[in-house]
Amino acid sequence: MVSLSCSKAIMEELEKELVRVHELDNLPLYKLVQGLVWIAEGRPWPEIGKLLGVSVKTLENWLRRFMVEGLTWSRGQHERGRGRKSKLTPEQKRQVRDWVEKGPQANGFSCGVWNTAMIAELIWRRFGVSDNPGYLSRLLDARRARASLDMWRCWGV
Repeated sequence: MVSLSCSKAIMEELEKELVRVHELDNLPLYKLVQGLVWIAEGRPWPEIGKLLGVSVKTLENWLRRFMVEGLTWSRGQHERGRGRKSKLTPEQKRQVRDWVEKGPQANGFSCGVWNTAMIAELIWRRFGVSDNPGYLSRLLDARRARASLDMWRCWGV
């Protein structure tokens, strides 16, 4: 493994960054900065990886980025989300919530119970956006809107 020797100023900067990310309550970023601190302190890499739940290769990647870009790289990490970004704007999400609350019949459907396929169709018709029904289910759950997935009731069975 590579050993790292940091100046006192860099160690102080890492410690300040550790406090800052702790206040942000961002666990992935906290792990990243804590890993860099422990590498600089000379802890064994396998031990660091085990403590943080990451591979030694991940630690190598963090160190490489830190050596090239410094802490400016880690500061941008707290805003970066994982996964695909939403296709709907916050305002569009509010509109979808309002539609769901009004019910399917108020939105041109003959059925009295929502399902995610109907909501996906409504979003397509109104916004021209195609969304995965699984994502819509999570979106509606997150918004505390209750979309019934019981399609049998829709058909009167």
